[in-house]
Amino acid sequence: MTLKKNDIVNLTITSATAEGSGVGRTDDGIAVFVQGSAIGDELKVRILKVKKTYAFGKIEEILVPSKARITPDCENFMKCGGCTWRHISYEEECKIKQQRVEDAVTRIGGLDNVVFKPIISSDNITRYRNKAQYPVGLDRDGNVVTGFYSFHSHRIINCTDCILQPEIFARVIEITKDFIAKTNTEIYDETTGKGRLRHIYIRIGEVSGELMVCYVVNANGLKQEDLLVKMLKSELPQLKSVIINSNREKTNVVLGRKNRTIYGSDHITLYIEFQMAVIPVSDMEQGFHDHPRKKFQQCRSYHPHDEYQRQIISHRQRNNQYTDSSRTIQWEHWTVPSV
Repeated sequence: MTLKKNDIVNLTITSATAEGSGVGRTDDGIAVFVQGSAIGDELKVRILKVKKTYAFGKIEEILVPSKARITPDCENFMKCGGCTWRHISYEEECKIKQQRVEDAVTRIGGLDNVVFKPIISSDNITRYRNKAQYPVGLDRDGNVVTGFYSFHSHRIINCTDCILQPEIFARVIEITKDFIAKTNTEIYDETTGKGRLRHIYIRIGEVSGELMVCYVVNANGLKQEDLLVKMLKSELPQLKSVIINSNREKTNVVLGRKNRTIYGSDHITLYIEFQMAVIPVSDMEQGFHDHPRKKFQQCRSYHPHDEYQRQIISHRQRNNQYTDSSRTIQWEHWTVPSV
């Protein structure tokens, strides 16, 4: 039978993608990607889009739930694109990620006779992230919203407190919204390119406790910056740095070329196995993972708009080297960061 849009098919989910979609196959062998499904689910699925050898669908009905399926602990899950696996157990999530690594090495890399050790799971399944980037916008009623983009879109899902982020991030957002209301700060509109405040970037050092807040603006700065700093300092004793990042480009690239420190330092400190790492705001967009290393190399990441050319960093297995075009560093061991 030829698969068409809006067809209803019964599927058993047998695998999952890196993006969090479950995969099942029709009787004709066509792979159907279903967002929000879990391995082991037996589903009634509506087809949304059909390609030559695969299709996309959405869950119409869960006929038999997977044993790994749990009730999501976030009301915004499946609305925003901030996370992927809150509908399955953490044990199942580790199994999926383990399989991703094994597939990459054996199926894609073509390596045989490789012995894989199990993933070392984390003790923390909430509040473990140390960085967040919040787009700022207005809802249909003109109210300020901050949160995360909906999956594959630029529609902001309002989220006042993400359970994967430190609780202090929510307080930064509350203070910022109070500042916006007091100063009538204009919110950036992607469609027109007008307005001032675009994003709020927040980062914290897990061990040092140092907090950095960065405001991305479609201008040289914000009005009444002294008031903003005063409001942040009065409630956030661990505040180490407040940065204004200027991005006047009509683009979906978050950070612009210019940074200006309006309070404190231009960096915060992270500790990794008792080694110190200095993280400037310009490195935040690249995404620094706090996975343990015996040795640490400071790396400068470049923005697409920087005067420097962004360097492509590659990992080479030979001699356990971490390399880019200008530096080579020997690590005593490797670890795989969480995604």
